[in-house]
Amino acid sequence: MGCDIDVLFEIKNPGEDWKPYEDLPEQLYPDERNYEPWGFLFGVRSHEYDPLFENRGWPEDNAHKQWEEKWDGDPYNTPTWHNFSYMTLDEAKNIKWPEELKGSYFYIFCEYIWPRLKGFSKNEFRMLVRFNS
Repeated sequence: MGCDIDVLFEIKNPGEDWKPYEDLPEQLYPDERNYEPWGFLFGVRSHEYDPLFENRGWPEDNAHKQWEEKWDGDPYNTPTWHNFSYMTLDEAKNIKWPEELKGSYFYIFCEYIWPRLKGFSKNEFRMLVRFNS
């Protein structure tokens, strides 16, 4: 049985609120079913690592309110969604990846793709995640 993974990105220009970042081509989204990187980062489907960003919840100032509206304003009020969390681009750049995960798409995404996407040079970026199993 698989685990559904929802990933959304946000951008924040200096002095502004967070906004959805919608310039990421769908084929570049880090949605692989290799659960080891997800476990390493967010504590999902793996017990081999001490997760870096497990169950942080979503930041109060998140720009993706439509997720919350689905459940009467409470994104956590559903029996199957779990491990709500987020990771900033700055955090992603500083991850010390285990050697065995350096071949994963998520590693490639965090190391080479995400830092080079349009608009990332002067702004703050973060990734919001949730899982459904």
